[in-house]
Amino acid sequence: MKYFNLAITITILSLFSVGSTANELPSHLDKYLSTYAGKYEIILRHFENSSDPLPVKLREFEKATEAQKSEFRKIMRDEYSIGPFNVAKKFTCTKGSSGGSKKCGPHCVETPNANAVYDNGSGHVLWNNDPNKRKSWGKASGDKKYCYTKKKSGKGKDKYTVGARFELPKSHVYDKAEKDVSDLFNYIITNAE
Repeated sequence: MKYFNLAITITILSLFSVGSTANELPSHLDKYLSTYAGKYEIILRHFENSSDPLPVKLREFEKATEAQKSEFRKIMRDEYSIGPFNVAKKFTCTKGSSGGSKKCGPHCVETPNANAVYDNGSGHVLWNNDPNKRKSWGKASGDKKYCYTKKKSGKGKDKYTVGARFELPKSHVYDKAEKDVSDLFNYIITNAE
């Protein structure tokens, strides 16, 4: 039984070698600890009591543990997959004389979430705030904002709304979820009895 426990421990450590090495669980994972610690305990007890040969036990243990990690990974990806964030802001451009032209702007909308970035191609301008007069226009100005510069000819006031969509990049969502999987399972394994 000692050799089995040693083999399980070595396998476990190799399975969870990525991520946090500290034996402290990030607080946002506390709500998942009892559920996944309980599932891990069931898996561990099942394989300790199995009469299968050691290589079979290890394969089954790895498969069952990976299934729990996959389940938790999906939960965390879903939790981090918020958005998209649609942002719009009204602007005006006023010119007092009829000759020449005037440059107004750049007028920008910015992401409401520090990790969200401009979804390329989603930027638009609504003329006179009329949805029927919507045009894709302007350029992305970095990842965190979308800007439009208006050139006004002739006397008068133009009203328009600049809008864009911002989303969390999938890589950001996947990286955060993967770190959480690693942190939770490293913590469970390190503190298993």
